[in-house]
Amino acid sequence: MTTKLITRHLGVVSYQDGLSAQKEAYSLVQKEPTQGILTICEHWPVVTLGRHSSTSSLLVSIEELQRQKIDCHRSDRGGDATVHFPGQLVVYITISLKSLRLGVKSFVRKVEDSVITVLGRYQIVGTTLGKYPGIWLARGDNRYAKICALGFTVKKSITSHGLALNITEDTSLFSLIKPCGIDHDSLRNVTSMMTEIRSNPELNKGLTASQMKANATRDLILSLEQHL
Repeated sequence: MTTKLITRHLGVVSYQDGLSAQKEAYSLVQKEPTQGILTICEHWPVVTLGRHSSTSSLLVSIEELQRQKIDCHRSDRGGDATVHFPGQLVVYITISLKSLRLGVKSFVRKVEDSVITVLGRYQIVGTTLGKYPGIWLARGDNRYAKICALGFTVKKSITSHGLALNITEDTSLFSLIKPCGIDHDSLRNVTSMMTEIRSNPELNKGLTASQMKANATRDLILSLEQHL
């Protein structure tokens, strides 16, 4: 990799604060394209819609979201509907594809491989599903559960947005949407690293959610550095 990755940890922030951090990172990469920035955070509960998605991907009304004090934002990223919440690891990747000498598809594939590598360290087998973005776990009978969402936008060869990896077991916020706008029942399930680890006696070694989050953050940074 010819680009140096700088890591910024924001903690738990609003989605709007995450957007502001990305704008700042974009400006910095514009000035110094040989440097990439990983902005790592969690968000307070929020539903986001991709630039081409519609409100039909919501399973509740905007008014119901407001009643539950859950924000809803239209984003300029690719992909459809997703949710963010504390316990989900969000990594925004701001980097120059020109400096990496990569096209968009090759870049996304390398990010996917980075996540799959991290999951593999915990004996969780992730895969991709072609036209359905993200990282999935096979459930048999041609059914899959999503563990990580991906969505990017690229302007002047610089990427924004990134990935959201589910860590903690509570993924109930996904019940408010059709994840990624998908209608197929076989692709509507969602899972997390803690759910997978605790369901496997060979993997359940007493890891807490906070320990898993710290480990996954460290491993994902290292994996992105190795793959990009």
